[in-house]
Amino acid sequence: MDACELLKRYVDGERNFIRVDLSNIDLSNAKLRGVNLSGVN
Repeated sequence: MDACELLKRYVDGERNFIRVDLSNIDLSNAKLRGVNLSGVN
């Protein structure tokens, strides 16, 4: 998953991103409230 796909899914209402690989995603300016990132690498 890239940043665009993650943000699109967030906008669409998804908040559960358990075990998503964010190793190459820059979210430094993203405001993601209520997101569950349990077990993220």
